[in-house]
Amino acid sequence: MNCRLCSCEHSVALDRDKKRSYYFCPECHLIFVPESEFLSYEKEKERYNFHENTTINEGYVGFLKELIPVIRNVGLKDPEILDFGSGKNAVLSSLLQLSGLKCESYDPLYDIHPGDWEKKFDIVVLCEVIEHIRDLKTELKLIKRILSNRGSVIIRTKLYPPVDQFLKWWYIQDPTHINFFSRKTVCKAAEIIQGIYEETKLPDVFIVRVQSL
Repeated sequence: MNCRLCSCEHSVALDRDKKRSYYFCPECHLIFVPESEFLSYEKEKERYNFHENTTINEGYVGFLKELIPVIRNVGLKDPEILDFGSGKNAVLSSLLQLSGLKCESYDPLYDIHPGDWEKKFDIVVLCEVIEHIRDLKTELKLIKRILSNRGSVIIRTKLYPPVDQFLKWWYIQDPTHINFFSRKTVCKAAEIIQGIYEETKLPDVFIVRVQSL
């Protein structure tokens, strides 16, 4: 089984539960669900439509607002921001705009696209998105292409627990979660983006600063 992040050909079966199998990559430590066990796009979208990811959900809004100081601490003046995988309601984009930041949205599942793909973005935010992406390398290369020379990527995703606790982890219960990360895995994603990995005060938020050529 090939790893969908680093293309290692030696990923091994890790475990399975009643619904899915999980494979482990010995190179980048990605744990992933095989493509043959993905939900259909229709069922995936149906699942998202049940989420209460709206501006009136105080818990969700509070969760997203935690990213605002992270974005400001990147240290860029008037950054152009892209909310990558924004969801139907693009709540993060709305919150950033209300806080005085410029932000566009992208979510192909809901046919939401930025106005101009030739535009470069200074910050691309993947908030609880990377664990859903089916073609990780392709999407990360797209992100690299649209980043400005001063660009940074902010990734928010939970890191998996010790392997012997993996099947008890609540995060795998969502059938749209197909990729699970360790710090080493986030570092590999940073390498593909040609950036430098940094941690933040939040244990599930990471910054990748691209290296100008």
